[in-house]
Amino acid sequence: MEKWKEVAEYRKKLLDDNKEQTDLLLNSQFNEMRVKYDTSNLEIKNSRIERNQAELRARLYGVAFGFMVLIGCLLTYIYIRTKKDKEKIEVANKSQKIFLQNMSHEIRTPMNGVMGFVQLLAGTKLNKEQRDYVDEIQNSSEILLSILNDILDLSKAESGKMVLENIDFDLNETIKNVHSL
Repeated sequence: MEKWKEVAEYRKKLLDDNKEQTDLLLNSQFNEMRVKYDTSNLEIKNSRIERNQAELRARLYGVAFGFMVLIGCLLTYIYIRTKKDKEKIEVANKSQKIFLQNMSHEIRTPMNGVMGFVQLLAGTKLNKEQRDYVDEIQNSSEILLSILNDILDLSKAESGKMVLENIDFDLNETIKNVHSL
């Protein structure tokens, strides 16, 4: 019977050892599965993070592209608006030049008549006060005619039709005229 006890103890020992090895093996397999599970979860999380980053990059690129398109549209609008404004200004300047040319010609004609009659009046018998008035009218009408001629010359210069002439003038007389204004 003693052999049976020994066999029973040996069997019990084997079962206990086997149970420990089985427990160790099961624990090892459990830990291995837990590591695989955790690794799999991390891979899934990393995949989600990468997908989210890719979506964010795509959105960012979309916003940047939209912003660039908006800026392009604004620049195009500004360019077109500036071009139209420039054309309007050019038309207005041309109209102004034509107006000044026409008005200068239109005013010059009656001015020549005034100057002619003032010269006729200056040739008559006048007292000192009347002579001073006639001289002042003559001087003022010459200044006005000079201004009209300057406007016409400016219009010619701007249109490229100006022909320069070398004309002598009395500098002292010009300074006196300017000073008297």
